[in-house]
Amino acid sequence: MTGAGFDVAFGDYDTVQAQAHANLPLGETAALRIAATRQAHDGYNRDGTSDQRTGGVRAQLLFEPTDRLSVRLAGDYTHVGGLGAGSTYLGNYNPNATGGYDFVTAPAGFGTSEGLNTPAANAYRQTLLGAPGFGFLTALNARQYEDFDYWGVNAEVNYRTPIGTVTLIPAYRKTQGSSLFQVPAFNSALGSGPIDVRRAI
Repeated sequence: MTGAGFDVAFGDYDTVQAQAHANLPLGETAALRIAATRQAHDGYNRDGTSDQRTGGVRAQLLFEPTDRLSVRLAGDYTHVGGLGAGSTYLGNYNPNATGGYDFVTAPAGFGTSEGLNTPAANAYRQTLLGAPGFGFLTALNARQYEDFDYWGVNAEVNYRTPIGTVTLIPAYRKTQGSSLFQVPAFNSALGSGPIDVRRAI
């Protein structure tokens, strides 16, 4: 059955959420379905972090050449970008006035959406002592980001015999990308690594 549809929503922080799909018959024995999605918004923090830049597409092809054989082929791709999740300095711990082992919090004076990489947050960061050298921390030396691609292909083959149905489900997935993230204990930390998954049932 031929059909298609889409919906789009807009909101604060330049939010855009969009989805679309289409079903297309290909003759008497095949059909194709395609779907796509996009979600995006600016960062909730002042340094631009806690944003979203995500999009993906998926396609499926169903082929039934006989009443005994059906083949479904599918593939999908997703990209995740933007700056990624952020955080904010809320304060630091100091020993209590009596010299005990418990600590009290000295507030940083920021709201919860300041972020770590604004001029004010970087100035505050340089007043903090960090282990193991117990020297003052340096200003953040990079802008964080995330850039990941996820994709995969799979199939389902069913063949009906007089004694039952034989099913084969092969699949392959891969993830590749990198990210630079920042938390109060680090200056900048790089994370990356591809992942391959193969499956046959």
